[in-house]
Amino acid sequence: ASCASSPANGGRYAYLDGLRGVAALTVVLCHFVLAFQPALLSGKAGQGAAAAGTGLARTPLVLFWSPDCAVHVFFVLSGFVLSSAMAGQPAGRQLARLGALLVRRWVRLAGPILGSSLLAWGVIQAGWLRNTLAAVLNGSDWLAMPFGWLAWQANSLPVLVGQSLWGIFATATHWWNPALWTMPVEFWGSAGLFAACTAL
Repeated sequence: ASCASSPANGGRYAYLDGLRGVAALTVVLCHFVLAFQPALLSGKAGQGAAAAGTGLARTPLVLFWSPDCAVHVFFVLSGFVLSSAMAGQPAGRQLARLGALLVRRWVRLAGPILGSSLLAWGVIQAGWLRNTLAAVLNGSDWLAMPFGWLAWQANSLPVLVGQSLWGIFATATHWWNPALWTMPVEFWGSAGLFAACTAL
């Protein structure tokens, strides 16, 4: 038995691109809302310029800018596509590939994590981070939160590299960059999925 069937066009499920695009757009819209009109998510009257936002936060329309559904869609898509990589292969071959698949998954996740963290580090080093000042203007809790550790911790490049390459995966340590909270789920979920497909 296998976990998922492989696509006929050489490894890509083209019809999932639309769903992936909608989920990505939802995540972008969510961050825009969190930064500039947080009342659309929180329902708090003091957050954002438009009072109508508090009412919309209590309607089903919130699905269009809520991150929860989009993140879950990404997790399910990731699991489906990764399981297809092991489909149709004998169990012995799958077992032999398990280590290689995990290393490849780590590289695929760690590269963008390190790149985005280095970009944030550069912005902080240059003194361009203005999230706290912007949060004062519209009461955004989310804008006030990222990189709040700067009040008690240096902008340390070794800490950033350590958390980006292994800390996030080994111990779910990501206080330097709170946006990485999904990465341990992605990596260890992938490991569990590879092991389950091998066992099946």
